[in-house]
Amino acid sequence: MPYHRQSPPENRPGRSDRGGDCSGMADAGMVLQAAFHDHSYAKAPTPFANSSASSGEGRSPSISQQTGPTGLSCIRETLKTAGLQPATIAVVLASWRNSTQKQYSTYHTQWVQFNRHQNENPLSPTAGRVLAFLTTLHQRGLGYSAINTARSAISALTCTEERPVGNHPLVKRFMKGIYELTPPKSRYSSIWDVSPVLDYLRSQHPLSALDLKLLTFKLVMLVALVTAQRLQTLQFLNLRNMTDEGFAYVFVIPNHIKQSRPGLKNHVVRLNHYPHDERLCAYHILRCYLERTRLLRGDTTQLFISHARPHKAVSRDTLSRWIKAVMLQSGINTAVFTAHSTRAASTSAARAAQLPVPRILEVAGWSSERTFAQFYKKDISAPDNGFAAHVLRSTKVP
Repeated sequence: MPYHRQSPPENRPGRSDRGGDCSGMADAGMVLQAAFHDHSYAKAPTPFANSSASSGEGRSPSISQQTGPTGLSCIRETLKTAGLQPATIAVVLASWRNSTQKQYSTYHTQWVQFNRHQNENPLSPTAGRVLAFLTTLHQRGLGYSAINTARSAISALTCTEERPVGNHPLVKRFMKGIYELTPPKSRYSSIWDVSPVLDYLRSQHPLSALDLKLLTFKLVMLVALVTAQRLQTLQFLNLRNMTDEGFAYVFVIPNHIKQSRPGLKNHVVRLNHYPHDERLCAYHILRCYLERTRLLRGDTTQLFISHARPHKAVSRDTLSRWIKAVMLQSGINTAVFTAHSTRAASTSAARAAQLPVPRILEVAGWSSERTFAQFYKKDISAPDNGFAAHVLRSTKVP
């Protein structure tokens, strides 16, 4: 196919000659372990005029009207007041990603409203007012993570100062208290076993008997499991950045993703040949998918396209629905587990199969083992082994 860039033959390592097949948890771990192993890789000085909350007189229209979808209007006002040029402000604002802007927008809006009720300038936050505002969030039942985001949002309003208000000793001490009172909790205490999902994917065979919808669903779920990537990264897989090495498809991700940071090279996703079971071979299935969609995609180079006309590039939400559809067909409780849970399920399975933690961190894109241990490494849910039923049947019914 024209979009396959072949690597030089001398750069291709020999194929594995290991054979055999396993089942159950050991097989699930083997699939993921093999996949993971093969990856290479100054305060604003102008006070607001006093006004009543109902009249709206004396309010600053720039804050009340501009604080909206971007979540950076308040910060823009602070930078303007500091005398920065528009071009400089644009660069500074670009340091906050869209996802951060959306999070900040919520708390900037609430912060502005909080200050209006007190006839204070929201662009000149003091430690005392910040603590009062954060306390209201705590009283409303918000947890540590949400309150910490609010602190960061308000602290950004003092980014022109030597010590932002969020780093004030009392504010830091307050956040430690919030942590003790409402410690952050991970979404799941345990994670689903990947074995039923892999069994379901095996059942979707041969590929020639699958329509495009089922083939797409199988590939998306398998890629999510064997790469442990976020939906954002799966969406960024693009044929323009793909190389066929003969034993693996390699995707370079030039886009900014969550783990992107200065000094870190572009993330790489590998889909390797899996000789132990062709039904779970991401390389083989992707090759079939590329051939099946070659005449349908037109000039669309994003890897995953809609299985229905007009066969355009799909969004993260669509990828999420496809993954949840496979989870549901496999017997996974989708009322509890989201599509993002594939990341925890696959990495937990790989760890249970004794894959070294550094390899898991490299594949998943984590820089700290703490992130994996705190949020993703879970006990794998196991079906009831019948212990309780045996106990209850151990005595004769009177």
